[in-house]
Amino acid sequence: MLDLLDRSEEVVESLRRQFRWVFVDEVQDINAVQQRLLDRISGPDNVFMVGDVKQSIYGFRQSRPELFIERLARALPAEQPAPSPVGDAPPMRVDLRDSFRSRPAVLDFANRLFGRIMTQGIAGVDYDERAVLRAPHGELGTDGPAVEMVVLDEQPNDEPTADEESESVEPTDGTGTDEPNDAARESGLVVSARQRQAAYIARRIRAMVEGQGGPPMRIHDPDTGDLRPVRYGDIAVLLRSPAKRARDYVEVLRLAGIPVSSDSSEGFFAATEVADMMALLKTLDNPRGDIELAAVLRSETIGLEDADLARVRLEAPAQVGPRLYDAACWYARGGPDAALRQRVSEALARLGRWRRAARTRSLADLIWDVYRETGYLAFVSALPGGRQRRANLLMLHDRAVQFERSADAFQGRSLSHFIEFIEQLLEAGQDWAPAAADTAENAVRILSVHRSKGLEFGVVFLAGLNQPFNREDTTGPCLFDEDLLVGLQVWTDRERCVPSREYELIADRRRTRAL
Repeated sequence: MLDLLDRSEEVVESLRRQFRWVFVDEVQDINAVQQRLLDRISGPDNVFMVGDVKQSIYGFRQSRPELFIERLARALPAEQPAPSPVGDAPPMRVDLRDSFRSRPAVLDFANRLFGRIMTQGIAGVDYDERAVLRAPHGELGTDGPAVEMVVLDEQPNDEPTADEESESVEPTDGTGTDEPNDAARESGLVVSARQRQAAYIARRIRAMVEGQGGPPMRIHDPDTGDLRPVRYGDIAVLLRSPAKRARDYVEVLRLAGIPVSSDSSEGFFAATEVADMMALLKTLDNPRGDIELAAVLRSETIGLEDADLARVRLEAPAQVGPRLYDAACWYARGGPDAALRQRVSEALARLGRWRRAARTRSLADLIWDVYRETGYLAFVSALPGGRQRRANLLMLHDRAVQFERSADAFQGRSLSHFIEFIEQLLEAGQDWAPAAADTAENAVRILSVHRSKGLEFGVVFLAGLNQPFNREDTTGPCLFDEDLLVGLQVWTDRERCVPSREYELIADRRRTRAL
């Protein structure tokens, strides 16, 4: 496309006539190619751009925030009159500084912090008077400080193992590893640093909501403006990258009896309720898979106990064979315990009825029949994070409907093809995002800093601040840069690699951009 625009002014003029105005959002994240496309199709006075260089997060996608900085440098403040006719005038800059989502005390903290660390040398832009955030309304105060910083003093661990060093981009304590420390091992309480952070947050949340050790915390209601006790739904835990970390926070908060909602704690297929349903579908397709069958028999859709499965397997004679399904069939015919024999027989009968339905009915109808017959939707709704769990199950049903509509005759629409499709998806390292649950649920939200943009919470915990930057893009045998081209590591006569001068320059530039 860009090559065509560079070679044909006729095409350029044709496109320019089609667009009266050009609007660009998140302009700090465009790359050089996108910038050239915009330059070719836009005129001198019909472009409106919105961006904030401080929010640039897509360097790994080759975004170039300096392109936006260069535009800002040429722009005139809105209050300064243009020195020439509109078509030839420099761009006009309007700074949006009023923040309606935060207290003045919190904004004062942010301004003081970023005023020190965001400089021209580090951030490419100074956090000057034009960047300072202002609260247009008065102070909406509560008792106590607006911002606290809590340092959990971790004991240093032993030297990290090779595996720990390979994961050094994701440590969560000051030791550079998330493994249990020596004191924890000696006490027999083996927990990670991330779990200790989550436990501290859980204690603070319970103290705020339930008033442990003092009166409950009070905040201004965003709807009425009146002071009221804080609720779980007013609280958020923000993480820089929750994909691999939120699960610990979810588990610890739930153990503390705190309702919690997270759409980032795990992938869609890793959610317990979805994993149970996938195990059921795989069992209906092939009941001779021991792991899936065991998961189904002890799940809420069937309801056998672990002790029941152990007895079925241990009391079956050797000639029955090693499969759990064969042992269950044997026990249903003549197991020694009449009550257990009845439960196993009913379980196999239910699975058999669903297997017959899988051959004669649509996949979506089969899943809905399971939900209705077992009351599984109501069961998961009563669990902690029930709205999220229910939303995940409804999303599985919707995806089954979509699969049957999109699959052609060659691919097939059967249960087997659906399972094969999901397994290929997971083997490729892909997953579906968890369903969007009703955010009106009175539960603590756990989400990424990026996802929280635009939302308002009465209390925010910003966790995991001690994690170091991910610097993987400054290592490797070859580094690429748009301006410096390619940097290579060079083999010396002593059979070791040393970085070339170009390699070191590119690595240094990438470190600076990351900061």
